[in-house]
Amino acid sequence: MSGYFLIGLAILAAYLYRLAYPWPYKGIPYNRRSARRLLGDIPDLIQFVKEGNDSDQFALEQCRKLNSPIVQLFFWPFCRPLIFVEDIQQVESIVCSRGGEFDRAPSTITAFRPFVPTSSILKLTTPEWRAQRRLWKDAMSGDFLRRVVARRMYHTSLELMHLLKTKAVIADGRPFPVMADFELATLDVIWSCFLGSELKGVLNETRGIERAAGETRQPEAKDEPAEIPAVSRLDVYRAIDYFNMTLEKTLSSPVPRWHHWLLRQMPMYRKHWAIKEEAINQLIEAARDGTSRSSEAGSERNEHVCALDVMFQRQRQQMLANGQKETAHLVPQTHEEIHDELLMFVITGHESTATTLSWSVKFLTNWPEEQAKLRDALRGALPSRNPSVEEILRSNVPYLDALLEECIRLANVVPRIVRVATVDTQLSGLPIPKGAQLMCRSQSAGWPGAAKDAHGGAALDEFWPDRWLDQAGNFNPAALPKLGFSAGPRACFGKAFAMQELRVMLTMLILRFRLEAVPEGLNSMQSRPRALRAPRCAYVRLTPL
Repeated sequence: MSGYFLIGLAILAAYLYRLAYPWPYKGIPYNRRSARRLLGDIPDLIQFVKEGNDSDQFALEQCRKLNSPIVQLFFWPFCRPLIFVEDIQQVESIVCSRGGEFDRAPSTITAFRPFVPTSSILKLTTPEWRAQRRLWKDAMSGDFLRRVVARRMYHTSLELMHLLKTKAVIADGRPFPVMADFELATLDVIWSCFLGSELKGVLNETRGIERAAGETRQPEAKDEPAEIPAVSRLDVYRAIDYFNMTLEKTLSSPVPRWHHWLLRQMPMYRKHWAIKEEAINQLIEAARDGTSRSSEAGSERNEHVCALDVMFQRQRQQMLANGQKETAHLVPQTHEEIHDELLMFVITGHESTATTLSWSVKFLTNWPEEQAKLRDALRGALPSRNPSVEEILRSNVPYLDALLEECIRLANVVPRIVRVATVDTQLSGLPIPKGAQLMCRSQSAGWPGAAKDAHGGAALDEFWPDRWLDQAGNFNPAALPKLGFSAGPRACFGKAFAMQELRVMLTMLILRFRLEAVPEGLNSMQSRPRALRAPRCAYVRLTPL
């Protein structure tokens, strides 16, 4: 009996061992050597990074080696291949016009579900998903962005400029890291605009640094990083930062569900979860009560509104217009759905903008001619060295528009758009089976033959804002395909919010500071593995103007 058991065990082990190996899809190019290895393409990826390459470029390198815009990659045992799509035209087709064939990928759902299980980011493109997104659309309207969001962005930007000037004075010509400052500022902005509460993280950071400035000693060498006093940050900021870190670990894990379950057992996780729950739930209830009181008084809330207030007002108006009846297109949001949607906005919104700002200052530091050109354009268009937010948003500065597009394109903070095939279909004549997960390139590489434009300009891996200007110097948003915010029905919901924030903060930064060159050792243009494509280091050396 034991002999049969051992034979069965051996057969099972052999079956599982074979199952762990890659099983390529038919008809799609792949590295045949990788298909014969248990770890598939992982050894080649590790070697690629060791040679000093950016890990985000590995899939592109495989396309070049296999001479195909679509290839399959093998990253984890027991998992089906990922199909990588390099052709930007095919990617635009997938996200814009082929929604019936491709939808939200299971890998995205698995990564985000532990954090925001009822948010729209996890749902397939159904009427319920559209209804959930529709309830928040007023928060992205031009009126709300100008009337409510703009002044809060401006106020926080002023505080950020004060913080950076304080650090520049302490640094005395030395470089210092800046990404954490951008993260603090963008969290202040999005928390205030969506939840209506002032965190004052940037203000507290500045005050803490000013109090401790006399206790720090700076290195003698001007090329050494400055010693900036460390300040204890708010519990909410630490909690959001912790969940960003946890999300990154989950996304990079071969077993994300189990990895996250293990993290949830840790006391630190529970502590930060409780802080997040209490902070957001209190603000939801306050906004709900405010809307109810306004309803009883027969008026609408007009003062101190935030996105949460606007959502509750819209939901009330829709239900009244529909006679309080629920339909597939109109379902009242549960408390959990509201909570999760807000947390999703906060986590993804502030981090992506901060990361784009970090890349932007690197580009402007390394391309000083473009920095000077932007400053001259802003000074020519704005009547004051300290313009109001209305003046910033009302001004027509084509070079600023072009530079923002180029920063977003080259930063490429979301380098992959992930989808799943919901039916058997084809791309570029290659068969894509139902259930296959696609990893699509999002960075604009141009249409065929678009490596040089009418200006005979720089290569596409160079920072050159002029590629977004036409011959007359006007901004041309269609100069290259744009997928930095994705596209189609599932395009980034907060695009207008992010673009306005980038416009305000970069304008104020360039008018107040000159970004000087930083030492080579602090100036790497490589990215580091995070949930977003973030710079490995983001240092600035600021000269106040």
